[in-house]
Amino acid sequence: MIKKPSECILELLGPEIDFIYMRLQSSMFNIIDLVEKDNRFKGFYNPKTDKIFKTDNVSDFKEFQALIKGLNNFIYYNSLILSGYSILEHSLKSICYFINEYFQNYKKFEDSQKEIVSNCISYISDTEIVNFNDEEINKYYMQIKNVNKLRNLIAHHNGNLIKDKNKPIQNQKNYNLFKSDKRLLIVSNGQIYIADSDYIKTFIQNSEKFLKLIIEELKK
Repeated sequence: MIKKPSECILELLGPEIDFIYMRLQSSMFNIIDLVEKDNRFKGFYNPKTDKIFKTDNVSDFKEFQALIKGLNNFIYYNSLILSGYSILEHSLKSICYFINEYFQNYKKFEDSQKEIVSNCISYISDTEIVNFNDEEINKYYMQIKNVNKLRNLIAHHNGNLIKDKNKPIQNQKNYNLFKSDKRLLIVSNGQIYIADSDYIKTFIQNSEKFLKLIIEELKK
């Protein structure tokens, strides 16, 4: 039988995670503010032709507008996804190491450099204290897993969807998932851009809520 630590010790688990997410959200809002100001100043300028983009085709203009905004956001928003996911991984490992140190009669936590989130979830789940099939916890976990697919593309393929050049873009892995999210833009060469800062905000806030639910379950 797993024996939990005292309530006093369990109270130590949350503050560190709260603090790093507070810093992350502060950085996120500052970066988003800078990007949005930059977008307003740049307008719809095409640096290749040194001209304002002109066309009678409304869909072409909208695609160009979204593409320019995506290019402006590319480095900033991708870096926020990467750093936000890294903090999520760090936070989950902190919870696992806490369980490893303070919960008695439970197996040792084996850190992994691959599939960090799923490895941590598996370890926490095995305590049977946290039920990841719980509707609310599972809702956030599914959202996090979807973002992880984009995070992996950014980290390993520079955010480009096309891995198999023998297949059309519509048949590339996770195309339908990314296409269905209106906050993302997929251009014809397979590059994915985060076109709406809400994608970043929601991911970071959901990650924080997800961790807090885990901590609350451990305290019960």
